[in-house]
Amino acid sequence: KYGTVAVKIQTPEGKEQANAIMQEIDLHEHMCSQSPKVVQLYRKLIAEPEYHMIMERMTCSLACMVMPLTEEETATVMSDTLEALNVIHIEGVAHRDIKPDNLMLSMEGDVKICDFGLSAFDGDEAQLAGTLVYLPPEVAEEYLFHQNDPTLRAGFAMDLWALGITAYEFVCARVPFEDPDLHVMTEWIYNSPAPRLPTEGKFSEELRDFIAQCLTKDPANRPKTADMLLHPFLDHEKVAAGRISLKNRADVYRSTVRR
Repeated sequence: KYGTVAVKIQTPEGKEQANAIMQEIDLHEHMCSQSPKVVQLYRKLIAEPEYHMIMERMTCSLACMVMPLTEEETATVMSDTLEALNVIHIEGVAHRDIKPDNLMLSMEGDVKICDFGLSAFDGDEAQLAGTLVYLPPEVAEEYLFHQNDPTLRAGFAMDLWALGITAYEFVCARVPFEDPDLHVMTEWIYNSPAPRLPTEGKFSEELRDFIAQCLTKDPANRPKTADMLLHPFLDHEKVAAGRISLKNRADVYRSTVRR
């Protein structure tokens, strides 16, 4: 019926974790019905203690790609991801874990979001979560100064910051800063100026501005997904060229994996 699929199997430990997994499945099911830029969930099966998600098979996550990506490829990734995020945000949900591992590439060169395990409704009190190098300053502040009450109001602005760090990583083949020490990393995110692309790089002004807008330190001034979809970096011709290139990358990856 579905052809080749991917299956995600989760085994919760306790009722609280089971409830969280069901929320993830329900959110994913709803979001993929709203946007083609979310990995499609065809069916859910609960055979306790296992929870199965039968999903559209993608080529790989973008974390598997050889970096750096070109500006055209990055524009395609940003355009597709923003398209999905815009719908997700309209539905009142913050994804809260945008990173290359959760951006999946199809054989057609399309990019789709997956993994709603850390998602929460905008404004809801939620546990601090996410991958540290992609977390924004407002979350770093919670880690540093409110460890006795490790909660944060989930917000859409978190996703835009993570998207900016992801774009930076794609074109530089590294994140702006990384340290194995949690406290050092968190202090850097909170205290340092917002990351900017290296001055010596041959990056377009449109790309520099796109990343700079995503990486606005004050979340109240960070742009909305709908605004960023209109950014000149996401020029139609650039996105179309990037999609062809990503399709070629997907072909190469698939043929390499099959050897």
